[in-house]
Amino acid sequence: MLIVVRKTSKFTIKINSEKAFKNIFEEYYRPLFFYAKNILKDEAPADDIVQESFFQLWEKREKLEISSVSGLLYTDVRHRCLNYLKHEKIKEKHVLYEKYKTEDNIDSMLPLYEEELMRQINNLLDHLPNQQQEVLKFKINGDSISDIAEKMGISANTVKTHLLKARKFLRSKLKNSLYIVFLIKYSDIF
Repeated sequence: MLIVVRKTSKFTIKINSEKAFKNIFEEYYRPLFFYAKNILKDEAPADDIVQESFFQLWEKREKLEISSVSGLLYTDVRHRCLNYLKHEKIKEKHVLYEKYKTEDNIDSMLPLYEEELMRQINNLLDHLPNQQQEVLKFKINGDSISDIAEKMGISANTVKTHLLKARKFLRSKLKNSLYIVFLIKYSDIF
């Protein structure tokens, strides 16, 4: 049962029972669904949007004072459809951006990662013990383990141990993405 109340020169409608709400739902659901489907060109989100609109109407039924149920519902469905389309465009842009970022942009970003990597490695080298610093610098410059051992006057196993400790230290200090770049760039070091 709908109650129509006259307030000054306007009529307001209150939905005061489940039966009144059911009548409104039965009268407006199909036209609203086709209206939303026409805007969205997709049935599933159209159905969801119309149901959300009716759910909100039910939730706010005691507080609402409306002059036109159809006006309220059509306006609400239209706004929800437009918001849905806007959100879908944002999702599409994000997917395209992620695709671009992962496919085409990896090669162009690598020099930036390498530059940042070298900056951080140089900062971190100061925190390594002297022999680990030297071993790592020689290895980064392309020297073999036997060459480093000969230059430093230590055994090849000691060089390997220093490299292992230096790698563990760098892994703990570098961000994951930079450490991956480090492993790619200097895979022959370790």
